[in-house]
Parts: sequence; structure tokens; C-alpha cells
Amino acid sequence: MSIYQLEPGVVARCLFCRQNAVSVRELSGRTFDLRDEYDLRFDESMRVPICTKCGDVYVRGASLQRFSEVLERLYDERKRKAVEEFVSVIGHEFADVPRHRWEELLGVSPGYISRLLKGSRNLSTPLEVLMRGVTREPKQTLRMIGYSRRLPPALAARIK
Repeated sequence: MSIYQLEPGVVARCLFCRQNAVSVRELSGRTFDLRDEYDLRFDESMRVPICTKCGDVYVRGASLQRFSEVLERLYDERKRKAVEEFVSVIGHEFADVPRHRWEELLGVSPGYISRLLKGSRNLSTPLEVLMRGVTREPKQTLRMIGYSRRLPPALAARIK
């Protein structure tokens, strides 16, 4: 029997760590990393062979497709949440600063934040870092951005 077709209750040898520790386990609640996002919590029920020693996951075919789709969805949700939180903070804390000024400040084209919110653009890691910084520590992040570019007057006045 292939390790990918393991039956519940059967234990097999791990192809990675070579321990006799692979058994069918639930993925729900486990965390995974995908590209630049860490600790994406798997939120669907799915039982697959997993090594209890090293954590190696054995999926292929339809299981791999489903596994990948869930992680991609979680990845997209996390990126979208970063944009939504950023927009919420600038809307509340800096209501007098138009969005196009933020786009200039972040070095993106006019309308880019709207396209990110719609999902027609993907949030890059550097832009995500800046957005999350503004969300969590607006004044400190603006000071840091101010070291490399001119801040709009309404923002520059807030950090002095």
C-alpha cells in the first residue's frame, strides 16, 4: 500500500525522517506556511497521512488539489485583511488625507488600493509590511517612510 493511500489505524515509515510515524490525521487546526505568509491555520476538515515526528504531509492528486486550494484561499484572505485593516485605519485616523496621497506615499499608482480591495491586484510583501506598519504603529511607520520620501503635509504635521 502506498503511503499516500494509508488507511486509518495503519502506521507507515516516513519518507523524510525515516521514522515509523506516518498515520492518517486531521489537518484542521494545523498551521502551514505559504510563500511569504506564515501560520496559515487550515480551517477545513481533511484527513491525510502525516508524520507525527517531523510533520511531513502526504497528499497528491485530488487531495493535493484541495489542500492547495484551501491554502491559497487562506493566503488571499490574509492579504485582503491587511489591505482592509489599512484602509480602516487611514479612514479613521487620517480622514483628512485623501487616498491618492497614500498611494503616492506608498509608491503605487492611483486607484491601486481600490484594486487591491477588489482583489484584481495582489499585495506584494514590501507593500504589505508598510500597510501593516501603518495599521499597528502609524506615527512610527510614517516617520520611517519620511526618511526616504516627502510626506504629504497633513501627515507630516501629525508626526512632529
